Amino acid sequence: MKTSAVSFALAALFCVLTNWRSSAAAEKPPADGTEKFVAGRSVEDRPIHCRVYGDGPDVLMVIATIHGSEAAGTPLVAAFGEWLTAHPAELAGRRVVIVPVANPDGMAATERFNSRGVDLNRNFPAGNWQQAEVKLHGETPLSEPESRALMQFIC
Repeated sequence: MKTSAVSFALAALFCVLTNWRSSAAAEKPPADGTEKFVAGRSVEDRPIHCRVYGDGPDVLMVIATIHGSEAAGTPLVAAFGEWLTAHPAELAGRRVVIVPVANPDGMAATERFNSRGVDLNRNFPAGNWQQAEVKLHGETPLSEPESRALMQFIC
């Protein structure tokens, strides 16, 4: 079995074993009809928030601020969420999942990496994961709680 096939199989197994809705802490439903969840927690126990707009089968997921020092996406996805709330007809047959801050520890510290020094967007299973020259991607794929929370949503 090729390395990429093994990585995919491990990612698929992770998805089967972790159901994001069962592990996400549901909050009181917002008045705008969206669903708001805490998808997981960071290394420093900060919440990773998620908001779901619509309930259709066509799903779009938007993740912002996976690099804490690159937070420009967070206000953009907030504005997008406001637009979706103001234009509910655009959600017909669709579900939009927004994670406004994927790396809350990095954002708090204005650092690219999480609080363990891991580049979260490189902490996912991939066929070339072992081949990285610079080892900023963590001890193992999905070694970081932030990456595991995101993987639950992706799957």
